[in-house]
Amino acid sequence: MKRMISFLLLCTFLCSLLVGCGTTSITNTGDCYIYQLDTDGDALVKVAYNYKTEDANSRVDEMLTELKRASTDAEYQSTIPSAVDVNAYVLADTELTIDFTSAYSDLAYTQEPLIRSAIVTTLCQIDGVDTVSFTVDGQPIVDADGNQIGAMTEDSFIIDFTNRVKMDQSADLTLYYASKDGNSLVQEKREVEYNSNTPLAKVVLAELMKDPQTEDAHPAISSDVNVTGYALSEGICYLTLDAGIQNQSINVSDEVAIYAIVNSLIELDSINKVQITVEGESESAVQTSQLSGLYEKNMNMVSQFVEEDVNEE
Repeated sequence: MKRMISFLLLCTFLCSLLVGCGTTSITNTGDCYIYQLDTDGDALVKVAYNYKTEDANSRVDEMLTELKRASTDAEYQSTIPSAVDVNAYVLADTELTIDFTSAYSDLAYTQEPLIRSAIVTTLCQIDGVDTVSFTVDGQPIVDADGNQIGAMTEDSFIIDFTNRVKMDQSADLTLYYASKDGNSLVQEKREVEYNSNTPLAKVVLAELMKDPQTEDAHPAISSDVNVTGYALSEGICYLTLDAGIQNQSINVSDEVAIYAIVNSLIELDSINKVQITVEGESESAVQTSQLSGLYEKNMNMVSQFVEEDVNEE
């Protein structure tokens, strides 16, 4: 009997150590789940977790820390990338607002909804948090139409049984790539699938950096170019690119690079003019050409039209 009591006391002691350390593991038990990205970055992994704090504010801070903590597990990676930081967060009543640094805007359009869903779903498990809103340097994030996304809950996201955020929308895009000699534009039409929380303009820009399926055409925008800012107001798309646009190694003229972007964006019903800045400077040059004012579609740059749709696989 004494041996049995000693054994039970030892088990109780070991369990208390594990809970006290707030150990994370991929199990079915815990106070809550932390939703992390899998190693491929395209699905969510539920990681059981035991809170180490008591009140709602402390638990928000605790969860944000865990979501950003570098993973040592081979099955998942941290949800919040190392380049993205939290400026501040405010919990008013049960409404949580998180302000991220500008690096959040650089997240790939295919991954941002997944990261956002993981953060929101994790935080909404906290007793005292009903909704979560995101801002970037104080500005609310927006949807494909330029409208504020606003408060989100775990029900704001469509997650199927494989834990993947669904690409729940499709769009027929008309895109413009560089011709073989880099001096004119080639039109391509394709159908793409995307998540409805992603601005369609960002989908267009991401597609422009991929290889076209039209023979003898190539991207006019290098995949090294980052979109650091995007806004849509009254039909005008305000686009900010990083300095990568000024140092492209691909063989295209400045006009082709500019109008590949402009023409492709203006094909969207919501956009009729585009303003491009580099690193926030409206007087910057792409390579040798100075950017100036608002751009409208220029079909004189197009040397080849493609009528049939090319479906993206």
